[in-house]
Order: sequence, then C-alpha cells, then structure tokens
Amino acid sequence: MGPGNSAALETAREAIRTGTRLRLRYFSPLRDSVSERDIDPLRLYSLDNTWYLEAYCHSAQGLRNFRLDRIEALESTGLPVSESAKPGDSFPVKLFTPNDDDAVVVIELTRRGAGLADEYYAERTAALPDGGLLAEIRFGSTDWLPMFVAQHGGGARILHPEELAEASREWLSAALAQYED
Repeated sequence: MGPGNSAALETAREAIRTGTRLRLRYFSPLRDSVSERDIDPLRLYSLDNTWYLEAYCHSAQGLRNFRLDRIEALESTGLPVSESAKPGDSFPVKLFTPNDDDAVVVIELTRRGAGLADEYYAERTAALPDGGLLAEIRFGSTDWLPMFVAQHGGGARILHPEELAEASREWLSAALAQYED
C-alpha cells in the first residue's frame, strides 16, 4: 500500500466499521474519465498485489470493485449504508460485475489480440481458422469502445451491434484524418 492510498484505506476501513456511506471520486483509465459516486463500502481485499474496495454503487445500482490506487477522493457523507447493500458471496475471481443493462458486443480478435477475450471476460468465444477468435463480451459502457479498438492496433474489430461498429469506424477515420494534413 503506497502512502497516497493509505488515507483512502483508512477512510474505507472506518466507513465499513461504522456502516457509513461514502462519496467517491474515481478515475477510470478505460474511459479516461473521472466520476463521482455515492457508495456503500462493504469490504477491502487485495488481489494480485492491488487493493480493492468492494461497494454497492448507487449510480450503477449494483456491486462494484474500486481499485484504491484510482480513488482520487473518498469522504463520508454522514449517511448510513442502505439495508440492501450486501457483499458478494465470495471474493471476486474477476473484477467486472455484469449487469442486465450491459451491452453485449461481438468482437473479432486477431491471433495477436486473442488474449483480450480472457482479459475482458468473454462470455462466449469461437475459434477462427487463422488463430483469431470471435468473442462475445459485455461492456457496462460503450462510449470508449472506439478507443479500445484503436488501442489494440488492428487486433480487435467490432462486428455487432452494427451501430457500435459504425461508430468505431467513424471515430477511427476522424482520428486518421488528423494525420493526413
């Protein structure tokens, strides 16, 4: 635990002990954005040498896992946690918690990008003759998917839903146009 995370750790521990709701400012590198949320802290745990806070997120209306090193601010709201906030049955094997309103996206992965299926917890995969995969992956937000495709340099291509595939093509074309002048 680094010195920058120790304050968040102590605030979370105290809130769990006293049953107090927290206000969280959290950085998401995948979306390259900061969000503010009210959460009911449930437990702290370490996975692969990284500390996480499991909490009921009132914005997402479900359990979420927040990396302590991505918490920019954490403070008590003075309100008690809700009665329905309960930790998961066990510590998560994976850190993405699917919801009914997630977008299910079919992505074609090249042989080089095939590992993304495991990294993003693909629900179903199908092998392609060239060593690549078709992967069905759930995403809580689709706004950042064009950037996801760009980050993987040809290793990933959105196939379905068509509107997301088209949005990615447009985003990538606009990005490329910046270099044509």
